Amino acid sequence: MLKNYWKIASPSLLFFRFMFIDTADYLADQLFIRHKVRVWFGKEFVKKDSPFRLILCKVKKKDVDRFLDALGELENKMLLRGYPEYTEFCHQAAGLLDG
Repeated sequence: MLKNYWKIASPSLLFFRFMFIDTADYLADQLFIRHKVRVWFGKEFVKKDSPFRLILCKVKKKDVDRFLDALGELENKMLLRGYPEYTEFCHQAAGLLDG
């Protein structure tokens, strides 16, 4: 399974914080709606001339499984919408962030 998200340590009793990779079209938003998960979005990080962005967010602890299910579908959606380089970008980001 493609790693396109990272859980971020946070001291909250109600929420988990995450960072995930999306595009300026916010393709993940439709997946969150379909999976009926509410996401609170934070800062975004974008590299010049890149179609991708890292997005900080938080999700209620009880909704984490649905959030991760939605992100699990994001790679296929990216490929269908014309972003074949998404997979490689995620692998490179994982190498930097997990390394």
